[in-house]
Amino acid sequence: MTRSCARLARRGFTLLELVLVLLILSILSVLLALQVRPSIGSATFGYHAQRLAGDLLHARALAMSRGQTLKFLAQSGNYCLVVPLATSCSAAVKDPGHGGGTFHVALESGFVFAQPVELGFDLLGRPLSGATLLSAPVVFELQQGGGSVASVTVAPLTGAPSVAVLQ
Repeated sequence: MTRSCARLARRGFTLLELVLVLLILSILSVLLALQVRPSIGSATFGYHAQRLAGDLLHARALAMSRGQTLKFLAQSGNYCLVVPLATSCSAAVKDPGHGGGTFHVALESGFVFAQPVELGFDLLGRPLSGATLLSAPVVFELQQGGGSVASVTVAPLTGAPSVAVLQ
């Protein structure tokens, strides 16, 4: 019996062998992370555009559920949902979808809108330009460091957003 136990003990790995395997795996994972890192940064562009598109749909749904016209403002590095007469995000409406707080989103540092954009949604969820129905697409263009990186286009009539990552 002791002889078979000694044979089983020799079949296992030594601590040194385990440490070497872990060292090799950690070096490989660091090298892989360095190669993947640039694509993680470009995923951020797509993330902001997708989040903006989702928030536009949410704003449209809020206008319909409240039965009132609401205005989506995109200015500099943030966007919000306000009542039609408001001109800044300081008057953002309350939203149960944002934890009961206001519908106000700040973009990550370095991301800004190329130009301010205002888009309304009436109580039927139709997109508005001022007080009239939208007749041409509205484009929200996101930039980082002065270069255009992504855009979200809102279709007239339906208000459906589409995302295009340019970089």
